[in-house]
Amino acid sequence: MSEYKEEIIMETYSPWEASLIQNLLQSYDIPSRFVREVPDILPFTIDGLGKIRIAVPSDKAEEAKKLLQDFQSKKETTEEQNNI
Repeated sequence: MSEYKEEIIMETYSPWEASLIQNLLQSYDIPSRFVREVPDILPFTIDGLGKIRIAVPSDKAEEAKKLLQDFQSKKETTEEQNNI
């Protein structure tokens, strides 16, 4: 029986961005979960305490990182086009 391992693929302070990324990963059948240092009880961050890490199974980490890179490059292209 193999041991289950996870890898952190992203960190953010935005719950909206974390949810967006989690939905993107789900659409490609990549399970993910949020790892938080502090419970989500305040609607704001205090000195980095609201950091959200997104973890995926280690065997899916490379695929997930590639999806995030593609997503980020498309996001940047769209932002550049909207600023022209």
